[in-house]
Amino acid sequence: MLYIAIGSLNPVKIEAGRHGAEAALQTPGGVDAVGIEVESGVAEQPVGDIETRRGAVNRAILSWQGYIERYGSEPSYSIGIEGGVSGLKRGEAMTCFAYIVVYNGARIGTAKTVTFDLPEVVSELVRSGMELGHAVDSIVGRTNTKHEEGAVGWLTEGVSTRTGYYACAVILAFPPVRYPDLYPSRGYLLENKDKETKN
Repeated sequence: MLYIAIGSLNPVKIEAGRHGAEAALQTPGGVDAVGIEVESGVAEQPVGDIETRRGAVNRAILSWQGYIERYGSEPSYSIGIEGGVSGLKRGEAMTCFAYIVVYNGARIGTAKTVTFDLPEVVSELVRSGMELGHAVDSIVGRTNTKHEEGAVGWLTEGVSTRTGYYACAVILAFPPVRYPDLYPSRGYLLENKDKETKN
């Protein structure tokens, strides 16, 4: 049994972390994923790659620490998931994506989901200062859709689930942590986490 700390209490993120870890690690004993409430350290609605990735890194590290405080032992891995947008200027297409960070206490692995364009009616609400999940709620007339299908599930009519959307990137975030010899340290060590060029 592997023990995974997920830096969120959002059930979608917990399930995505568990499914992604199970697929990536192919663990016979299974994966026990535990949500740990942590602060992302970034805006409620992160904008751009650097801020969104930083939120995922913070969630991964803080959930690792939170797991130790709660259980008195280290998890096998911790996972941070942070959703972001780009394209705040009017006239630009606003895109949606998420960053996933896997942490093992020493190294991190990072992956980014595929991106997709948001409808203009949602984009305008986000540009006005509303968090994406709340913007989707206001359009579909429901509450807390980000704990269910989210924007990706709504726009694809459930063909792409939010859990599956995240889980694919969780799988791709594991190799830099599992196979350090295949990856140079630059870009994966924590002190280098914010050296990317912002898109």
